[in-house]
Amino acid sequence: MKIRGMSVIVLFVLIAVTASSYAVSLNPFRRNSRARAETLMITANVLNSRLLAELAQVRTKQPIVLFSPDVDGTQRVFYMIDGNKAVDIGEGNFLETVAFINPKRIVILGGTDYVPKQFVDLLRADYSVIILDSTDWEKNAQVLGEWLDHRSLLKQYREYSDKISQAGAGK
Repeated sequence: MKIRGMSVIVLFVLIAVTASSYAVSLNPFRRNSRARAETLMITANVLNSRLLAELAQVRTKQPIVLFSPDVDGTQRVFYMIDGNKAVDIGEGNFLETVAFINPKRIVILGGTDYVPKQFVDLLRADYSVIILDSTDWEKNAQVLGEWLDHRSLLKQYREYSDKISQAGAGK
C-alpha cells in the first residue's frame, strides 16, 4: 500500500513539474529571478510594424503581441516569444496574457490604426502605455531604439526596409 501511495505522489510531482516548466517556457521573463519583461511591444501583423518589432526583439529579447484582423471582422492575437515562436492566444485571452508577461511598459507600434482602440483602452487602465503612431516608420524606429537602448535599430530598420523595397515586396 505504501508503494502505491508513493507512486501516486511521484506521478503528481512529475505532472506538476512538467506543467510549470511549460508555463515558464511561455514566459521567459520568469527565469533568472526576473519577475517581468521591461517592454511589451504590441502591433499589427503588417510589414513595417512587424519588421520593426522583430528587429527590436532580436537584440532586446522583449516579447511581441501581434493583432491580425480575420475575414469575419474579429481579431486574431498572437504572442511572439523570443525566437519567433508565435502562439495564437485569441482575443479573449489578451489581457490575461499581458498580465502573465507582466511588462513594466507597453509600446503600441502604429497606434490605433494597428491595434484596436478598445484593446489600447483596456491596457491604459493598468499599464504604462506609450504609443508610436508616426506614419514615418524610420522615426518610430529611432524613438523605439532610444527607449530600448538599441542604438543600431534605426540603421537595421533602414537596411531591411530597403532590401524589401528593392525586392518589390510589401506593395
